[in-house]
Amino acid sequence: MQDLSVILVAGGQGVRMGGIKKHLLPLLGVPVLLYSLQEFASLPCLKEVVIVTQPDDFPTIRMLLQDLKLSVPVHLTAGGADRRQSAANGFFCLSEQNGLVAIHDAARPLIQKEDILRTAEAARKYGAAVLAAPVKDTIKIAGEDMVICQTPARETLYAAQTPQIFEKSLYAQALAQSPSSCTDDSQMIEPFHPVHIVPALYPNHKLTTPDDIPLLESLLSAAKSEKKLQEEKKMRIGHGYDVHRLVPGRKLILGGVEIPWENGLLGHSDADVLTHAVMDSLLGAAGLGDIGKHFPDTDAAYQDADSMLLLQHVGRLIREQGWMVGNLDATIIAQAPKLASYLPAMKTRFAEVLQLQETQINLKATTEEHLGFTGAGEGMAAHAVCLLFSV
Repeated sequence: MQDLSVILVAGGQGVRMGGIKKHLLPLLGVPVLLYSLQEFASLPCLKEVVIVTQPDDFPTIRMLLQDLKLSVPVHLTAGGADRRQSAANGFFCLSEQNGLVAIHDAARPLIQKEDILRTAEAARKYGAAVLAAPVKDTIKIAGEDMVICQTPARETLYAAQTPQIFEKSLYAQALAQSPSSCTDDSQMIEPFHPVHIVPALYPNHKLTTPDDIPLLESLLSAAKSEKKLQEEKKMRIGHGYDVHRLVPGRKLILGGVEIPWENGLLGHSDADVLTHAVMDSLLGAAGLGDIGKHFPDTDAAYQDADSMLLLQHVGRLIREQGWMVGNLDATIIAQAPKLASYLPAMKTRFAEVLQLQETQINLKATTEEHLGFTGAGEGMAAHAVCLLFSV
């Protein structure tokens, strides 16, 4: 459901940055604005984006947007005299007034997808939600004479951040009746509607002065490394290897295809050495053991079993574990018979059983030049490698 419109507020003149516009400042070589824009763009619920900025920044931002090739509309509008007016200008640029609006400081480049989604979910449930960080320091309230007059309980204190996400109807009401002195968007809604806090899971520091740059670059670098690690966890590689002896009086079945030959492979099942290697690669990548664990040769149920049915079961197992096949690459090692003409039919069988495209499968056949047991015609071997991705 695409119900989230986003306003990225980037209308400041960079006074505290010595005249440098924060949203265009490169951090690790990437303009600050693009960090949050790309994070919001990854949301399936995103409907549109409005960037509120100074008109003289429009050409630069349009150029950046061309390189991104986003799949949702992105509008540019001019900032106002203060934060409230800038956010209002962005709000009135939205294409419709249904759903949710998220208002985010473009100068917060560390925002993570998970925190956005959690805040949006709270806004759907309660109408208004704000990402915030628990205050770790003890806060003192002082009078005009700088004498402490109150120490609020630290566990009740949160530092408001962005995004702040609201039902659009609530935000429209807030703009109509709230004073311009509010320092954040939720403050306009608090007098007439409860605003729920969503504790931030990740650092979300704001770029305010040049002193913030080293910290932000360090945190961005760490976040990039963590994201890369998580992506790697979503990918698994598996290897399978199998060997069977050639004997007279057995059918020769490879990759689910029966091949006319004077000898066949000996085994408890149909001894399809290629399919067994493929199954072991899939099970290994998913961390599910091997075919001996799932289809032991001590179990009469698998006597003369069709290995393609066993492969179908393995495919179902890895899907149940949340994995999908990226690709398979396998090699049959046999001195004879010549197998090249049978490889397309084997590929078709694998594709049908594993519900893959044939382009995801590569099969090869080779000999060992009369060396070893395969070269002597005593048996066949197969290697298989697969790549799995988490669903």
